[in-house]
Amino acid sequence: MDESVRGASRRTALKVGAWSVPVVAVALAAPGAAASTVSAYYIYQPYAGWVDETLVLEAYVRAVAGDAPVFGATVTWTMVETGQVFSGVSNNSNGYARATSPADAVLLDPTEVDIAALDATLRIELQGTKPL
Repeated sequence: MDESVRGASRRTALKVGAWSVPVVAVALAAPGAAASTVSAYYIYQPYAGWVDETLVLEAYVRAVAGDAPVFGATVTWTMVETGQVFSGVSNNSNGYARATSPADAVLLDPTEVDIAALDATLRIELQGTKPL
């Protein structure tokens, strides 16, 4: 029987099948690769704790490339338990940011703080307990 009448040959089917496997593998790998991005910035020497009757929040923001301080970046400290947010801006000499709050303005007695600046995030424990 003539192969052109029956449709695709067995050899053609094998060629198509061999090419479709790598395409499917690439399509499945792409979403995972897209989701694993590397941060361009990082938070350095963070601190969150009580000094007398004041909540003190501190962090340095640095760029990964060249390990350079970042100036003018908004830094937010979010109390994990309450969602209460405090913010500061990194200064122009070493990327240092600071925020403070009197104890009576802080909700409950938080124990963990999420720090965010640009694409950098970090969770730390809050040092000490809220003064009475």
